[in-house]
Amino acid sequence: MREEGRISLAQFATLLTAYLIGRSTLIMPVEIARQDGWLAILLGGLCAAGVFLLWLALGLRFQGLSPVDYTRRVLGNFLGIPVVVLYLWFFLHVGAGVTRNFGELYATAIMPKTPIVVFIGMLAFLTALTVRSGLEVITRLAELLLPWLVLSVVGLNILTFATPGLMHWEYIEPILGSGWLNVLRGTLLSFIFPYGEAVVFLIILPFLTQPDRTRPYALGSLGFVTLLLALTHLRNLAVLGPVEIARLNLPSLAAIQLINLGEFLQRLDALAVFIWTFGTFLKTAVLQYTVCLGSAELLGLKDYRPLAFPVTLLMTSLAVIIYENFAQMRSFYSTIYPFYALPFTLLLPALTYLAAAVRDLRAEPDRGKKNARE
Repeated sequence: MREEGRISLAQFATLLTAYLIGRSTLIMPVEIARQDGWLAILLGGLCAAGVFLLWLALGLRFQGLSPVDYTRRVLGNFLGIPVVVLYLWFFLHVGAGVTRNFGELYATAIMPKTPIVVFIGMLAFLTALTVRSGLEVITRLAELLLPWLVLSVVGLNILTFATPGLMHWEYIEPILGSGWLNVLRGTLLSFIFPYGEAVVFLIILPFLTQPDRTRPYALGSLGFVTLLLALTHLRNLAVLGPVEIARLNLPSLAAIQLINLGEFLQRLDALAVFIWTFGTFLKTAVLQYTVCLGSAELLGLKDYRPLAFPVTLLMTSLAVIIYENFAQMRSFYSTIYPFYALPFTLLLPALTYLAAAVRDLRAEPDRGKKNARE
């Protein structure tokens, strides 16, 4: 079962940043906040900072141990095993949603006559091969792709702002015009999606070379992605307006298609598809990896790699059958998903940490070091 690879703090920050970017610039379900969506994203990132500190406190309390291990120790097998199974299901479900987003992008904007299962299956198969190569390979891939992802997102934002007559700043006025209640609801949505989905990194924490110094790297990645997403959503608002964003399935794609500088720089759809293709690829790989690793430990297997393709098949099947269409998926993320994901992102980690503190449980030094070497 054990992962033999180790990653540095810089690699961890790179992987976390790539994971958070993932599909987030493609879908940002904060339309309920209307013209204040960018503010909801900033507030969601601020809330996520506190939850990140909770996750890190939990992981460092049991330094060197897997969440599968310490959850069972803290809650007991009677409660701990069902909680672990629910977490693995949640990661599988999130992965299925990411692959479905990828398939919808290609089936909607690139090759509408091709069945969506072709795109989903292709992505899942390639990520399965990556997962079998281990955590270090996934991280190196993130190191290779992240600079291009960031440059592409920033470049497209700059080109959009520079296009004459494209920006309509009146669309974001008045600030707080949607009302505090809608801003808070949008904050909850942005907190869960995408920041709350980073709870999956609890499984990766034991494989860091210097886990005690993780906090500034994790919070730095969070802050950077929060600013990037807020700026991207502000761009969409200024170009399309809140009403059009609520109507469109892929507002970011629609905004990018309007870029036109000197009748030369235009129709940059391919660059946007590049961002979302590799972003969703990296996020799917991380989710598949954690499901395989966690399942192997729960089942007592010596190696997680044989689970890569069965998990891929399960995730692909779930991605195909879980939603009937893109509109249904978007409605789920805007209404039900925050309450569905909140126990996994906040309540269960807080319960586990509180129970560990009350029972004064923490990693045994010798055991933690032994687990880190395996």
